[in-house]
Amino acid sequence: VQLEEACQSLVNSGALRKTLGVVLSVGNMLNEGTARGDAGAFDVSVLQNLDTVKDSSGQMTLMSFVVRVLLEEDAGCVDVLVQELTPAKAAVGVSVIDLEREVVIFQSKVKGLFKQVEGVLSKYPPDDPFHTVLHAGLTQVQEDVAEFLERIARANAEYCETLEYFCVKGNAKSKPP
Repeated sequence: VQLEEACQSLVNSGALRKTLGVVLSVGNMLNEGTARGDAGAFDVSVLQNLDTVKDSSGQMTLMSFVVRVLLEEDAGCVDVLVQELTPAKAAVGVSVIDLEREVVIFQSKVKGLFKQVEGVLSKYPPDDPFHTVLHAGLTQVQEDVAEFLERIARANAEYCETLEYFCVKGNAKSKPP
């Protein structure tokens, strides 16, 4: 759920769209007169460099300039951006692969436990309350694990769609940045 919400916050953020538009405009301004000066898009990987590119005096980063432009255009935009991207910040470091691996291990352990309990339950009549309650509980755990795996698959699909939305190439099951 956390990863799905993060992806949705990125795709649906109007403030992020505005910020990316400012970055594109600034990039076009900086590259004016060159073949790259009238770009209609940019690779999102350049965003990680905004804080390292400085003006000729070495005082202001490109990130600072972009923020300044955003604040001049819309004083509340930065606050809205932070608010809209809170789910994305919360999901930083979430790895779908790690989650899937842990759930599969857990699912395997539940199956093993289920077999052991079935062996114990075979010694009790099916109408015994102990048999009924324990069997129902283990069945519910198996269903919950299967549902959780489906949620992870949906989160991974949402992540892949978000990568595609931002034209990011890469391993669809890679760890989100």
